[in-house]
Amino acid sequence: MRILVIAYNVDNSATGLVVNSLLKQIWDNSPETTVLCNKYSHADKIPEKVFEIKGNPFQYNRLAKLFLVLTNVDPNSFSWVRKGLRLGKKAVKEKRPDVILTITSAYCFPLLKLGYELSKKHKIPHFIHTVDPIPSHPGWGENYRLRNSIAKLISPYFRTAVGISATNEAMLEYQKKVVGERFINNAFVVSNPCYQDQPVLERPVEPHSFAYLGNIYGKRNPQLLIDAFTEFASRNNKAKLYFVGHFQAGNVSIPETMRDRILITGWTDSPEEYIKKCGVLIDIDADIPGDVFMSSKLINYLSNNRMILCISPKDSPARKLLAGLPESTATCSHNFNEIVSGLNGLISMDFNNQLFAERISIRESFKPASVVSKFIKELSKGV
Repeated sequence: MRILVIAYNVDNSATGLVVNSLLKQIWDNSPETTVLCNKYSHADKIPEKVFEIKGNPFQYNRLAKLFLVLTNVDPNSFSWVRKGLRLGKKAVKEKRPDVILTITSAYCFPLLKLGYELSKKHKIPHFIHTVDPIPSHPGWGENYRLRNSIAKLISPYFRTAVGISATNEAMLEYQKKVVGERFINNAFVVSNPCYQDQPVLERPVEPHSFAYLGNIYGKRNPQLLIDAFTEFASRNNKAKLYFVGHFQAGNVSIPETMRDRILITGWTDSPEEYIKKCGVLIDIDADIPGDVFMSSKLINYLSNNRMILCISPKDSPARKLLAGLPESTATCSHNFNEIVSGLNGLISMDFNNQLFAERISIRESFKPASVVSKFIKELSKGV
């Protein structure tokens, strides 16, 4: 099957890494797959199979959002989609795809329009896969008028697609409700694949240290973790807490006594260094009951022989995923005492590879080969 994949930037961002992992495996399964994207800067790029639009970054400042609310039109679509249609016409002529797959995320509405227009013009079935809920869950604080305008903007694209997919069941149900469930005939879950090539299996260098790998922003507040770690570290002088990524957490306070033990670094292209170093990997979800988002980093964490502490609301997709892994993971709410208990409990366990035997099945399901095999099977139904 020949697939034309539409994506935004395939890079080292969270979404870019997921898309790159999917594409590597899709190329193995369907070598005639072609990519139409804004930029492909990852080392796995196959130049002869990639068409790059190279447009300006999408900008959704206050003025752009106001325009969207007033008109239900995305100002970022005008120039970028025109360029994409010209390049897409060339890709369709040269590669003759059987299906168009748009992989989108938050505030990447032009991708949906481009996929819709190419599908309509060239009469090619269009599938949409989203790695983020669009618009975001109300708990993230977006203005309700903006959310309504986004829903009106994207609904025609989803309703005319042959099929839609999302990364977990809760997100898929949310997306169907946003765009009109009765208009969706084919909907399925495609999990984020693990994108780490070589999982870490050996004993950690700093078994009493913790690492959060990823960006801190918006409703993802690390203050309770910092406070809980400060309490924990007062009784464990070997412990360190690493935040590896962009840290945009506003008024977060780190005690002076912890400045050399709570360490904030920029993002690295070699996160495995911190996975090898630390005994526990930490995931923090927003404290939003009913949220449907689950981070891609959690899937990557699971491939390594490292304990995991997940700070997440009780009804979250992350909690449901980890419910069957009691030996090698701990979950807690955004509660100081629960987090302290989680830190203590995970560190008290001696490193033993047998602890991670419970992950064998779930690791298999998140391998790129497993994820993409299911994906292509669903795509083939629409051809």
